[in-house]
Amino acid sequence: MNKHQMDIIMKLITRQYNAEQMAKALKMAKALKMVKNFKRLSRFNISKKERLDELAALGDKPCPDLVDKIWGNTKWTETHCDECRKIGADVVEFDNDIDVDSIPFHLCKNCLGKALKL
Repeated sequence: MNKHQMDIIMKLITRQYNAEQMAKALKMAKALKMVKNFKRLSRFNISKKERLDELAALGDKPCPDLVDKIWGNTKWTETHCDECRKIGADVVEFDNDIDVDSIPFHLCKNCLGKALKL
């Protein structure tokens, strides 16, 4: 590989994968004591800390539906295709291993199939 080439990394992203990534991030944040002083969320009448404690109690492989229910939305678990904009489908993430500022690109099965026919 010369200095101008990059290795593209591909991985399958599912709601379950995103839920597990949330659990890892939450565990790290708790270890760094970043989650102790959150303001209350008036909409839910429960503090973010209480909500994060509930999420942490789900363990390392939380059910995405439970994560959504506890948090009150799907932002931590949803997947999306950057080509067709479909939300909820499993996607393949394309990223590179050199440029830390790169933005990953996500394609669903249908868009991957269309790309292969080009």
